[in-house]
Amino acid sequence: MKRRTDAPQDRYYMVGLMFFILGLGTLLPWNFFMTASLYFQRRLDTTESSNGTEVVRKEYYFNNWMTLLSQLPLLLFTLLNSFLYPSLEISESTSNSPSAISVTNSSARRSLKQAGQTPPHRTETASLSRPPI
Repeated sequence: MKRRTDAPQDRYYMVGLMFFILGLGTLLPWNFFMTASLYFQRRLDTTESSNGTEVVRKEYYFNNWMTLLSQLPLLLFTLLNSFLYPSLEISESTSNSPSAISVTNSSARRSLKQAGQTPPHRTETASLSRPPI
């Protein structure tokens, strides 16, 4: 098999680094919730006991719901990406992505304000991450 000479060069292994970060962003929250599954099973358990007898009202299957609800958005956006990718230019998708993120962020801040909670400000989060002088 011949090696292609016109293939783009991957300097500094950026493609591998991007896949590593994507995998980390996907698997790390999954592992956090799966590690704490016993906690959530106990926390969401509605078993009650009265006069020495247990009354089971509803059994909550945390692992099943966690698996389903975490994989559905992944499937949805993979399908959207598969169907929309051929019709979009790269300049459109790169310019629309930050605007979609900012719209989502502003709507989340608006819903937090309506709920009576204050959204974190950039100065507060920046001061938390800086070490003291």
